[in-house]
Amino acid sequence: MSTYYRNVTLAVAGSLLLMISAASAHDRHGMSVNTHDEVRSCGDVDVDFDSRAAARAEETLTAAAGTLNVRPPSSGHVHVVGSGAGQYSITVCKAAREQGMLAQIQASLSGTDLNVSGPDGDDDWTVFVLVQAPRGSTMDLRTHNGGISLNGVNGSFTARAENGPVSVKDAAGKVDAQTQNGPISFKGSGGDLRLVTQNGPIAIDLNGAAWQGRGLDASAQNGPLSVSVPRQYGSGVEVTSAGHSPFSCSADLCSASQRTWDERSKKIQLGTGTPVVKVSTVNGPVAVKAHKSSL
Repeated sequence: MSTYYRNVTLAVAGSLLLMISAASAHDRHGMSVNTHDEVRSCGDVDVDFDSRAAARAEETLTAAAGTLNVRPPSSGHVHVVGSGAGQYSITVCKAAREQGMLAQIQASLSGTDLNVSGPDGDDDWTVFVLVQAPRGSTMDLRTHNGGISLNGVNGSFTARAENGPVSVKDAAGKVDAQTQNGPISFKGSGGDLRLVTQNGPIAIDLNGAAWQGRGLDASAQNGPLSVSVPRQYGSGVEVTSAGHSPFSCSADLCSASQRTWDERSKKIQLGTGTPVVKVSTVNGPVAVKAHKSSL
């Protein structure tokens, strides 16, 4: 590995380490939220206040299939997984600094809206909303200081995070996800996806032999890119950055790539055919490597 490639890779890896920390921990006024690798229940979410385990409770609701809008409180998180059921199954994981505060945290459904209310201020309590979504769902998810994750979903999903991470894994259908200040990660092999972060890194992990679906468009204004592509990928992949951004592409993957390199921009095209996967950044280093399954 050349010194240049190693330095660029380390720069991206350092930024992505910050992304992973942001995705797994949310520390605000002494509150931290950590999740296990797979979140299936409230037991997979750990919440502390000033290093002391939070008081916990949970509430379950159901909603008819169709449209569901989720609006957690300012510090709340949303995690959605695909389900074969015919309705939404919702678990609201509640956490508070003091046991007596839990009774004040209430979840309610009004038409297609899921809302959560609680004590004044949000420094001493939070929620983690777990949703099992049926196939063909239409969901609108919005958080302020919390993260949003989609895992194995099928349908049409809009996700907006102000100061938090967004994670998308194995999604089918349409996903429009944006965060203002936070990382975005994607792992999968298809769908119709638009992923945007203003200030944060992007990590793309492509699986399978080729892209299945309309395409993926992921962009960062200020943040590094990490893109993992299988060898002999059967769909076109385009990675672009501004001309001043450090750019590395592993020789075993990129020796046959098409490159457009000048002072204004750097662009490479991998795979086969017209690009359906497009990833870009304006201000940040780029590292492109072969997917670990093809090493």
